[in-house]
Amino acid sequence: MSPDPHIAVLDDEVEITRLLAGYLTAQGFRVTQLHSGAALFHTLRTDPPVPAATHDHSPGCGPADLPALAA
Repeated sequence: MSPDPHIAVLDDEVEITRLLAGYLTAQGFRVTQLHSGAALFHTLRTDPPVPAATHDHSPGCGPADLPALAA
């Protein structure tokens, strides 16, 4: 059996990540809840999720911060 697909959910509001994680877990995903850009960058390097999306209001993880992922 293959492992569950990994999804990282990033938002500075804990309730948002909790709700999304609950739904995604019920759908068979392994979910990591994150609350900062630094936490996302760490997760991308140590336990990469499937492709992610962000918006320009994510603390430390807006479009201007994304080039750091390639470093």
